Amino acid sequence: MTTRWPYIVVALLCCASQARAADIWYLLAPPFNSFEDTPKTDGLRVLSDAPLAKWSRIGSFESAQACEQSRQETLRFLTREDQNPTFNRDRAVLSKCVPSDDPRLK
Repeated sequence: MTTRWPYIVVALLCCASQARAADIWYLLAPPFNSFEDTPKTDGLRVLSDAPLAKWSRIGSFESAQACEQSRQETLRFLTREDQNPTFNRDRAVLSKCVPSDDPRLK
């Protein structure tokens, strides 16, 4: 029995580190690029179809709930009429919370 404890410790450390990685959530916003300038778009277009690996990381959170709460607060702020152009609101609306171990991030 005493010879097994090192293996048990290694197994616990391995599993604990995997659990920690899955507990991190990223708030991501889609990338954008320039195109013909118009008054409505300010010459920027949101690329909502881009792979998640190319999205901007806005923040890191310890839970999905904390990530979504931050996302909702950002949306509330940006939807006020006196805040930021439409472009930023569009990016915020399309933002997503994803776990840090999501394979689409690679």
